[in-house]
Amino acid sequence: MPSGWYGSVLNDSTLDKVKDFVRGGGKVIAIANAVGSFAGKSGFNLKRNSNSSDDDDTSSDNNLTPYAERENASTTNFITGSIFKTKVDPTHPMAFGYDDTYYSLKLGSNSYSYLDKGFNVSYIPEEVTNVAGFAGDNAKAKLSKSLIFGEERMGRGSVIYMVDDPLFRAFWHNGKLFFANAIFLTNNGKYRL
Repeated sequence: MPSGWYGSVLNDSTLDKVKDFVRGGGKVIAIANAVGSFAGKSGFNLKRNSNSSDDDDTSSDNNLTPYAERENASTTNFITGSIFKTKVDPTHPMAFGYDDTYYSLKLGSNSYSYLDKGFNVSYIPEEVTNVAGFAGDNAKAKLSKSLIFGEERMGRGSVIYMVDDPLFRAFWHNGKLFFANAIFLTNNGKYRL
């Protein structure tokens, strides 16, 4: 599923069909914004990370920020394209060819919790390391302990979550092998056409 918003398409009935497809041995690879379509849905283990600072940010405090400082103040919540250092489980088939570190291109602050059931193949640990690019302080804090790539088994199949697009505009070469491994190596115990 390429990055996009599937809210109107993935209703409960359609999600049941997706689950049946996966349980029967199918594989769904959700990339970037498509990952959010499964967050918090029945039968899927994926959850959005909650951030307590979102609750503390009240609109009355925003109105006290001087006009000249508002643009700078709002940038603390943005990631406009930054590279983050992540940890990798190199023993998982999706990580074949990688060592224990991967540099992921993040285009936003979407953040999902580690999978309780499944495999956290690549993730940002508690300490967030921004290697290059701009990322606001609040946005970086939201990324602490967040999933980058994961696999959730369902029946004979898998749902693969790729929070960051490993193929972004065909220039982010660092993630191409993750995508190929997700297709060809991950949960392919049985050959099926």
